[in-house]
Amino acid sequence: MLHSVTFALTTFLAATLTGAVPAPAPQTSAIPPICQVIPLGSPAVATSGPPSQPAGLELTNSAFLTTNNGSALLTTNGYKQTWKFTNGGFGAFDACRYYWLNIGNSTSVLKPLSWSLTQVSTNWIAGYGQNLTAAATPYYFQTDRFVACKLLQTPQVATSSGPVPTPVSSNATTPTSSTGSGPVTTAYPVANKWALYLQTGLGGYPSETDDGAQIVECVETKIYIEPLPYASTA
Repeated sequence: MLHSVTFALTTFLAATLTGAVPAPAPQTSAIPPICQVIPLGSPAVATSGPPSQPAGLELTNSAFLTTNNGSALLTTNGYKQTWKFTNGGFGAFDACRYYWLNIGNSTSVLKPLSWSLTQVSTNWIAGYGQNLTAAATPYYFQTDRFVACKLLQTPQVATSSGPVPTPVSSNATTPTSSTGSGPVTTAYPVANKWALYLQTGLGGYPSETDDGAQIVECVETKIYIEPLPYASTA
């Protein structure tokens, strides 16, 4: 009996010294973290903009609650989670991560604004209870002026023939029809949906966005980050 135990122990030690150790238990892949707590914050709202007031509309992402990058929009119900202001950035909490608002490198005085998981722009001056401001760069002076442009809904073509409506003017809320016949095409302004640009100088307004969405009208505005704690009036 003693001989058998001694032999087994000797065999195990020999295997260990030669590197033939028992295989470790398999490791399972780490479970990705689940966003269980959504930090509450306050909206960043447009403060002015006649003649069609976008005042009170909230800053958001055209790709809100997705894993995609998107453009800056003003809508009725925008971001209300916490903002991040580190390293000259302006980040919004969305889908368990922060998306950063970046200023496009356009040659136009109206700079397109987009959201990305990567912080590119580091010249934002931002904080609760103040206007969102872009600090001066070699290409433009410091500015807190923005331009909001109302978007037009993608036209819908009916299958039946009928009067052909005239294009929607900047002051129209519903299309009007002209004489003639053919497929009925209607185009209505999207309610409370405005593309947002940083205004860095004087110049004309665009007629469509970079992705081809038609613009009804554009107005100047500012973006105010509501202070904390925030109490909704809705």
